[in-house]
Amino acid sequence: MGQVKIRKADLNDVRGIVWVHTGGEDLGGLSIAERYSRGGPWMSVETCAVHINNLLLDDQLVALAELNGTIVGEVEVLFSEERIAGRVRKIGHVDVIEVHPGYRGRGIGRLLLEFVEEIARERKVEMLTVQPDKSAEGILQKTRL
Repeated sequence: MGQVKIRKADLNDVRGIVWVHTGGEDLGGLSIAERYSRGGPWMSVETCAVHINNLLLDDQLVALAELNGTIVGEVEVLFSEERIAGRVRKIGHVDVIEVHPGYRGRGIGRLLLEFVEEIARERKVEMLTVQPDKSAEGILQKTRL
């Protein structure tokens, strides 16, 4: 395996993000609404572009894992300020983390989460949250989330 590069995403990355979330499956024969119903905005270039644009305009984090120039993973983190115990605190919530099925088990999810931790420290975030599905629990136990 080559060198995995983690970086922030931009709108030029939408097609690659869709490829990660669809597992490379060709959904072109389905309408945009049918693709959306199979997994949300990440399932078509059209809806994913709107979704990613909204996140970027709101200064949220969208980051990618690239391997040899191919996007193989994506993470989205929503930042907010919330009143906890009478005090306003900066919070980050890992809303989406996805690694293309053909690249799972190679530490890519862990690298994405390490990047999230770095950005969270830069933003002075006091707490990161995540609600993982069962398949992601192993990655999270190895990080400092």
